[in-house]
Amino acid sequence: NDYDNNTIVYTIRDYHDSKQYLFLSAFKIQQNRAPVINAENEIRLSDGKLFLKRVNVTDPEEDSFECSDDTALFDISYDCVILFTPEIPGTYDATISAVDAFGNKADKNIIFEVRE
Repeated sequence: NDYDNNTIVYTIRDYHDSKQYLFLSAFKIQQNRAPVINAENEIRLSDGKLFLKRVNVTDPEEDSFECSDDTALFDISYDCVILFTPEIPGTYDATISAVDAFGNKADKNIIFEVRE
C-alpha cells in the first residue's frame, strides 16, 4: 500500500478458522542521490608543463564512486586524479563523470585551455 512518497506499507492478511489476522509493516524509503562534481568550469594549463589535479567529488550518502572522462586529451583515474603533460595549445572540452556504487551518475563539462 502506498502511504506517501517516502513510505511503503505492506499488509498481509491471514485467515485461520473464522478469525482474520492482519500484519502491517511500514518502511521508510530514502532515495540514493548521484555524486556531486565540485570543479571549476574552466582550467588553464601551460603547454609542456605537468598538470596534476584531483577532481573534488563528493557523494551525499558517502557511497563509493569512480571517475571517468570522454576526452583523448588525458585519462582520469578511477579515484578522480588527472595527471598529464599537455603538448598541443588549444581549447578542449571534456566531460568528467562520476558513478556511484548504485549506478547514479553525475557529469561535469570542463573546458581545458592549453596556452603556450
